[in-house]
Amino acid sequence: MPDFVLETNVTAPPERVFQALTEPSELTAWWTPEIVAEPRAGTLLQASFRGGAFVIVVEVAALTPARQVEWIPRRGAPPQWQGTRITWALSPSAGGTRLVFAQRGFTAAGPDGALPGAGGWTFYCASLKDYLETGHGRPGAFVER
Repeated sequence: MPDFVLETNVTAPPERVFQALTEPSELTAWWTPEIVAEPRAGTLLQASFRGGAFVIVVEVAALTPARQVEWIPRRGAPPQWQGTRITWALSPSAGGTRLVFAQRGFTAAGPDGALPGAGGWTFYCASLKDYLETGHGRPGAFVER
């Protein structure tokens, strides 16, 4: 099964990165300004784009403070996301955090070899990094195009 994995270094401590991935007020600063979430495993996180025209619901499957966040797509995501898991693995690195984003478990890549959502996740991982390093992310910007 193909996986999408993206690794980057962020000049912020793992605790701060974890907060940006779990707190609704933080998620709205880099992912989408329309978030309904609780930073607790077993809850559902709803991310709305374009004024609610596009809504993704993921289960917050696991939270390990300053180490890992895991989501399971439940509703609204592309059909190819069914059965995938989205993880954010954090580890201390020189000057900050090594962040490994992954969406694993795709049954197949698209006809062009691309995985659905890869472009969006690349954009939003960069938005997260920018938010943590400069205070300015680009929430909702990718889907708005």
